[in-house]
Amino acid sequence: MKKIRIFRWKATAQSMPVKEPTSNRQIADGYAERFAKPKKLKNRQCVYISNDIHAVIAKLVRALANTGNEMTIGGYIDTILEEHLQLHKEEINEIYRQRPNDLL
Repeated sequence: MKKIRIFRWKATAQSMPVKEPTSNRQIADGYAERFAKPKKLKNRQCVYISNDIHAVIAKLVRALANTGNEMTIGGYIDTILEEHLQLHKEEINEIYRQRPNDLL
């Protein structure tokens, strides 16, 4: 299984990420605060991910749940994708500029 590294990034005026030095505890606390939120998914869709990624996410969700966070793998993935789409909103919309309306 591949080792996944998590970094805390700070956006600059040029929208290029710059690694911001932080302690491991700050990183863990910030990550849990940002992504370990209970989320109820009313209308769900099935998607497929690799077994390796699923195993990593399952371990992470269990670890976050052990700290008192009520969350599911689906809720975690939904939160991650929501942030990704917001973070890259401009780039994603640029891809779809040929269409009459923005995607996001």
